[in-house]
Amino acid sequence: MQQGLLQSGIQVIDIGCLPTPVLHFAMRFLSCPSSLMVTASHNPIDYNGLKISLSGKNYYGALLKTLYHRIIHHQFRSNEKNAGVLVSYPSELLVAQYIQAIKADLSLPQKLRVVVDCGNAVAGKVAPQLLSALGCEVIPLYCDVQETFTNHHPDPTVEENLSDLCRVVQEQKADLGLAFDGDGDRLGIVDNKGNIIPADRLLLAFAAAVLNKTNNPAIVFDVKCTQQLNDYILAHGGIPVMTKTGMAHIMSGMSEHKAILGGEFCGHFYFKDRWLDYDDGIYAAARTLEMLGGQANDTHTYFKQFPKSINTNELKIPISEHKKEAFMRQLLEQAPKFLGGTITCIDGLRVSFAKRLSEKYHSAL
Repeated sequence: MQQGLLQSGIQVIDIGCLPTPVLHFAMRFLSCPSSLMVTASHNPIDYNGLKISLSGKNYYGALLKTLYHRIIHHQFRSNEKNAGVLVSYPSELLVAQYIQAIKADLSLPQKLRVVVDCGNAVAGKVAPQLLSALGCEVIPLYCDVQETFTNHHPDPTVEENLSDLCRVVQEQKADLGLAFDGDGDRLGIVDNKGNIIPADRLLLAFAAAVLNKTNNPAIVFDVKCTQQLNDYILAHGGIPVMTKTGMAHIMSGMSEHKAILGGEFCGHFYFKDRWLDYDDGIYAAARTLEMLGGQANDTHTYFKQFPKSINTNELKIPISEHKKEAFMRQLLEQAPKFLGGTITCIDGLRVSFAKRLSEKYHSAL
């Protein structure tokens, strides 16, 4: 990959193997508006891909399809007379600078005992160091980086991947458990009683924190998040903005509405009040600890204050790639049959029912 970039005349800064949030930090810190990372995020080990930012903007959708066609048709640019320059920036130094920047941004009111599960992925190079630097007592769990995920897959949205974290939090009498995905840009948390806190519920808590400090802030979330989030933001003077799922859509919505907070059901969080406007699971962990560290109650009691409704985990239906669009078209054609519900089609199908209908349904269960 580096050779291809150099042959096209581009200067390359190699920062080594680091989490995606540190790459985003490096773009700002090293004044480099474009980046390229080899990552499979939370996908299985036999997958790989590229995460691209070009001139400060996400490179996705139609742009990626155009790039794909250029590759298969060998439409490359070459600048043999003026080859690019390769510069190596020490990853250890960059991590130290990243940690220092976060320490300067926040402080923990009290020392917390935290179990950190990195799933043997690259967040293990950064998250335990940061939390220790913030004054936490860190209990590492699978924080050694391995080429294969021998203990569990690093995807905190899957309940079974958090089973060890739930157990160790209770065994160690920890205040909180933190889990990260494969490239460190998504966060999952477990309270002191070993209960998993869904990402949209954590986003609701983040929303409550910023609503207490900012007048009429816009808060962006994807279509999969709980209706409670939308209702809470409205009731507390904020502006809820629902978007399609995906980093590019959340960031676009935040830019358009000048939002200071964003999040997705899958555990991506975006802070624009005091941090970079990229998803950063490691910084989100630090903000979680800052939020909880100022509370008199334990984490379980703290999260009980927010409204909760009956819900399931994300359910994924196996379907062939070429059948997905036809399936969704057929589903949308059936949408008018959801009598009494408010239909949203910004990304697939979402149906919201009036509270009285929901209560009647729940009482029948």
